[in-house]
Amino acid sequence: MKIAVYLGSSYGRQPAFKTAARELGSLIGKHHDTLIYGGASVGLMNELAQGALEQGGQVIGIMPRFMVDVGKQRNDLSQLVICETMSERRDRMKEVADGFIAMPGGPGTLDEISEVISDSRLHLLPGRIALLSLNDYYAPLKKQFDDMISNGFMEPMDNLLFAQTVQEGYDWVTGR
Repeated sequence: MKIAVYLGSSYGRQPAFKTAARELGSLIGKHHDTLIYGGASVGLMNELAQGALEQGGQVIGIMPRFMVDVGKQRNDLSQLVICETMSERRDRMKEVADGFIAMPGGPGTLDEISEVISDSRLHLLPGRIALLSLNDYYAPLKKQFDDMISNGFMEPMDNLLFAQTVQEGYDWVTGR
């Protein structure tokens, strides 16, 4: 299975995020799934890739040229796909992935997973989606979604889970 993971290119302030990124990468690699991610050699992205690579997993990074030009890419990936824009990166990640996971991150992470959720609601994208709400990181977003549902702007999604642990999110996305 090819799993797209969206997450921060920094570490954030909670050490649990770094540990969780490494754990998720390890699970993906150990189960012979393929990790699709932004290709960075920094922050949580780096931890995720390292976890998968340490388990012998396949890791595909998809990164815009402007980030490669400033040396943000990992050079030991199974494959590094260089694209021109962030929009192209989002599109390519969605095209190749079978499932989607969002870990804690900033506006870019939120942008990417929001697009995945929107495309899924429009039946343009198959696969399960998990938001890893580690230490309740995505609790405000879950409340917003619940408000959208109660106000009639969104129907409940049977392929979306706000997971509390890495294992729960991984198992949900992979159907294991």
